[in-house]
Amino acid sequence: MPSLPPQHNRVLLAADALKEEIQHGRLSKVLPGERELAKRLQISRNTLRKAIEQLEKEAWISRAEHGRRRQILSPPPFGTELNISANSIQGSNVVTMAPLPLDHMGGAERLLQSRLSSYCSKIGVTPMHRALDIRHIERPAFRLSQFIQQNPADLYLLQHSSLPIQKWFKEQHIPCIVLGSTWIDINLPCVDIDQAAVGVHAASVIQRLGHTQIGLIHPVPEKRGIQILTDTLKLNLADSNIHMAGHQDTPESIARAVTQLLNKTKDTPTILLSPTPYAIITAFTTAVNMGYRVPENLSLLCLSYDKVLTYLNPTVAGYHIPIDDYPKAVFKSIVEYLTHPNSQSGSQRLITPDFVKGGSISQTS
Repeated sequence: MPSLPPQHNRVLLAADALKEEIQHGRLSKVLPGERELAKRLQISRNTLRKAIEQLEKEAWISRAEHGRRRQILSPPPFGTELNISANSIQGSNVVTMAPLPLDHMGGAERLLQSRLSSYCSKIGVTPMHRALDIRHIERPAFRLSQFIQQNPADLYLLQHSSLPIQKWFKEQHIPCIVLGSTWIDINLPCVDIDQAAVGVHAASVIQRLGHTQIGLIHPVPEKRGIQILTDTLKLNLADSNIHMAGHQDTPESIARAVTQLLNKTKDTPTILLSPTPYAIITAFTTAVNMGYRVPENLSLLCLSYDKVLTYLNPTVAGYHIPIDDYPKAVFKSIVEYLTHPNSQSGSQRLITPDFVKGGSISQTS
């Protein structure tokens, strides 16, 4: 069970973590003792008790009986724990604005839309996918105004959105949720990987393997998630050197960033980190072309994960979100926004991923 980083509402986070463990079958039959659960979640027993009370109210677990552990009941169908008032949001339209038509998007994006269609149909909400590729436009106001007029909705999901796009939605006060990280200084609701949790775990892996010279390639400008990740790594690797190189999200720019780091004559990184799978693939090929061997004299760690990384040899270690966790998190955010739109400004729903140990990391020599 992944540990939870400090958050504003520990009780709800702990309750959500327990529900996920039950839904995935990692907790079954009886609930372990308070001491064990509190240690695994890294929370106080008082917080845990309140989370358990919440699960009891929602019929996930049986009531306490003296001398007996709580029984884990059959988890309720997904969505019933949201206490949805169907009449309040029935008939709502939700539009995903993405840079490409759905059949040209990746598998993760297609799965997300498929799951959302299934979940939303049960509560009378209609999700739609619409393409508008204006990521390269610095002043997208006219195109976005046209898009909104042509695709009216109660809520917009922003997929792979640029800084100007997020800024425009923020300034126009148009209801939206960012799928992924928001840009720095853009205070919008989002559903994202818990980058602080990733940073803490990645730092522990790096320390255990003995790496003290660390290279981090990242897109510029930075999104908020990258900033949180970087700050967490620096905090937890205070005795190490973190060398950073930015890139422009093109293979050529990524290759230059990798070359810049690996051509250092002093304190050359022994492990390279990247927040994105496509960048780690370019880093892999660039390093091999420079004469490096993975993982013999260079380790690679991807801070997000995609199945394509399993086709590299060796496979790349990274952080993976279980297949249904992200669609469910997006659906919950949709329901909460439609039900309580005035309380959602800047709210985040963070997902703690699982670590996938590939063959691309090893002890430093």
